[in-house]
Amino acid sequence: MNTRRLAMGGIIGILVWTTLSPAHAQLADPNSAGVAMGHYHLYVQNIDEQRRFWANLGGTSATLGDLVAIRFADVYVALEQAGPRAGTDGSVVGHISFKVRVLKEAWAKLEAGGWKVTPSPINNPKQAFVVAPDGIRVELNEDESVGSAAGNHHIHFYTPAIPEMQEWYVKVFGSVPGKRDQFDAADLPGVNLSFSRARNPVAPTAGRVLDHIGFEVRDLKRFCQHLEASGVKLDQEYSKPAGLPFADAFLTDPWGTRIELTEGLR
Repeated sequence: MNTRRLAMGGIIGILVWTTLSPAHAQLADPNSAGVAMGHYHLYVQNIDEQRRFWANLGGTSATLGDLVAIRFADVYVALEQAGPRAGTDGSVVGHISFKVRVLKEAWAKLEAGGWKVTPSPINNPKQAFVVAPDGIRVELNEDESVGSAAGNHHIHFYTPAIPEMQEWYVKVFGSVPGKRDQFDAADLPGVNLSFSRARNPVAPTAGRVLDHIGFEVRDLKRFCQHLEASGVKLDQEYSKPAGLPFADAFLTDPWGTRIELTEGLR
């Protein structure tokens, strides 16, 4: 892959592959604001080990030049080679969560692959945790309605300002405020955003293994114009490489979560 473009998001490989292959993630339909979940982007030390972990969880991998993308039914996990980085512990995004059809089976498969699964700290029989390679904490939630081996569930933020962060995601992306169990939350198509109070200062995502999360946006150029008109600063403005059916932009939320906006993953 082109290093310059990878630095701008690492998404070209996913998009080219999606265009060429009939088997791709079926991202959720966007909400009224045009937004849905798209991808997670990880900078990792060992691509093969990451590929093995996500395959054990139920994802399907594809080699895309220097970039590997793991596809689930409703989300992509993009993997890019990098040196040692901090994992999710201590980050504003403390963990990500996937739903599995049968937790007991997923648990056994992951442990057979060499990863230690730990039970729910609140004794929830349908919840468990596993630390993926490079220190990525992943929550597993049993959901018998899942139409594949695994699917995306939620992003768990740790913040000193729960109401403000929830309100920001509602205002900027049109997410629907509510609760997930005991957590204040907001829903976007394809993902729940859950918020917990941080007990200690948290670090931004940029420069960590989970460098950024990604939302797929309908009519991205207009969406970016709306963001800027409403006072939201973009880290990287809307761009569309010639000859490729995608566009992207970047911003960072006020608590340090780097977010890539894409149009074309679908």
